[in-house]
Amino acid sequence: MTLAILEVIANLASIVTAIIATLAWWGFILRKKSQRQMLESYLSRLKRNSDDSGKRTIMHLSARLKMTEQQVLDAAFASSSIHCWLGMDKETGRADCIYLEVDANPFGNNPKEGT
Repeated sequence: MTLAILEVIANLASIVTAIIATLAWWGFILRKKSQRQMLESYLSRLKRNSDDSGKRTIMHLSARLKMTEQQVLDAAFASSSIHCWLGMDKETGRADCIYLEVDANPFGNNPKEGT
């Protein structure tokens, strides 16, 4: 009798563990999607409402969106509508920052990249 009770408890524990793991995975996926959408939305608003090209540095985006730099980069690389640009140091000619900009054409045909 005791062995049967332990077996039932063990089976319930494995089911609960699987449910918790699935919920944690969905939470992770939804958080990543939310961060990507927040970045795309912010960059789209900048491009529409500002006088410049809408390019912003990782540090700027991190501060404005309250995300770490790694989260901003992950969201940008997961998006098909955000493009990365290198900022060059005028004295050394080397890259010193990364700019992110949302694509003006949401269908992926970026005329700036050529054919």
